[in-house]
Amino acid sequence: MWLQAYSVLKLYEFSVFHNLFFLHLKSFHQNLFVVKFLPNTC
Repeated sequence: MWLQAYSVLKLYEFSVFHNLFFLHLKSFHQNLFVVKFLPNTC
């Protein structure tokens, strides 16, 4: 029972970390896009 709860917690932790990492990556790419293409339009 304890082991099952532990594995569920680890899985949850991993998915939260993965989502945060993905969001960070997405915002980073968006910022990079803005930095690259904004000077050309100004």
